[in-house]
Amino acid sequence: MAERSNGARYDVLIIGSGPAGWTAAVYAARANLKTLLFTGLQAGGLPGGQLMLTSEIENYPGFPEGILGPELMAQMRRQALRFGVELVEDDVTGVDFSRRPLTAFAGQPGEEVAYHGKAVVIATGASAMWLDLPSEERLRGRGVSSCATCDGFFFRDREVAVIGGGDTALEEAIYLTRQARKVTVVHRRDTLRASKIMQDRARQNPTIAWALNREVVEILGAERVEGLLLRDTATGQTSPLWVEGIFVAIGHRPNTELFRGQVALDAAGYVLATHHTATSVPGVFVAGDVRDRRYRQAVTAAAEGCMAALDAEEFIAGEIWTDWSFEDEGPVVPAARPAHSDPAPANHASRRVVMYTTSWCPDCDVAKKYLARLGVAYHEIDIEHTPGAAEQVEAWSGGYRTVPTFDINGQIVVDFNRRALDRALSVA
Repeated sequence: MAERSNGARYDVLIIGSGPAGWTAAVYAARANLKTLLFTGLQAGGLPGGQLMLTSEIENYPGFPEGILGPELMAQMRRQALRFGVELVEDDVTGVDFSRRPLTAFAGQPGEEVAYHGKAVVIATGASAMWLDLPSEERLRGRGVSSCATCDGFFFRDREVAVIGGGDTALEEAIYLTRQARKVTVVHRRDTLRASKIMQDRARQNPTIAWALNREVVEILGAERVEGLLLRDTATGQTSPLWVEGIFVAIGHRPNTELFRGQVALDAAGYVLATHHTATSVPGVFVAGDVRDRRYRQAVTAAAEGCMAALDAEEFIAGEIWTDWSFEDEGPVVPAARPAHSDPAPANHASRRVVMYTTSWCPDCDVAKKYLARLGVAYHEIDIEHTPGAAEQVEAWSGGYRTVPTFDINGQIVVDFNRRALDRALSVA
């Protein structure tokens, strides 16, 4: 890790860019607190949080006609930036809450920059869980996905399955009916966890079929998904379900690995709040799905972001937490990014980079930001609006059905894998 003396000093550091993080940023900045938000890049879920994978939100106040998840997050981001919130569009690689100032580290391994704050808001949210089957890992991107808005277009007029019984699973299923010929919802119980309105909507959709009391034993297929082997949870009998795509929506786990040993967590890994939004460490506050295992709504995450920012403001002012002893050590010095953070060669003109995307693909947006940071020019092709592009990607990528997919001087990189992308760019 970098030395603690390196990097910039802020009043509030916010780790996470979902509804909780952006709302905390708005409130902190409007309170005239110098605020820095780490958006994340690849570790611990997508920048923007789970709403980046949500097609349409109908229950967020103020949008009577509904709003797309990525669009809502874009509006929150613009609002925070309007009040002067500064951003580090990278992953936090470590934290030190053992002494003051509280510190977060970000940057390339071995070249991390330390950012110091009087208070920290943890708003890292939660990430989608997987089935943890070897076949799932082997076929990820070859028919196995967790994002219908990203990869659904690859399954036009095909049969797919959605695994799960909550609101997210039914949202995915309903969205997929726009492309797929048939969508089968697979759930291990005979009752669904989803809200009544979502259940009613899904059951009224003639394209959706049901495989209840079924659990996934195996994903079938050698080079790409060909089906599922399901076990009846009542009888134990197994049977195949022949589908070409599988979308996993079975729940989430909190993104707290970064904070183990730094703040108190419960047995499931959620951050424990001791008083309002305060954690076990004075000056460190928590908001959103990284703490909330019950409600898990965008509006409750945003509300907790507001609460955490207000608590942080009072903490810094010494109005509630009287053990605050941070002494200002001088003006803030802007943190410079490491000089060797660009792994790409200097001669960008000789590189031909083509990136295949879809309209609401959050990984695609992250990849664009990463390439822009490296100064790499690219040509973007939206497969939804380019006839034959999806079939072309699937053919020359060896059967992958996912975006973003990159063609770098004829070398194919599938999905936003930062290391693979760096390697390809370095030899292009």
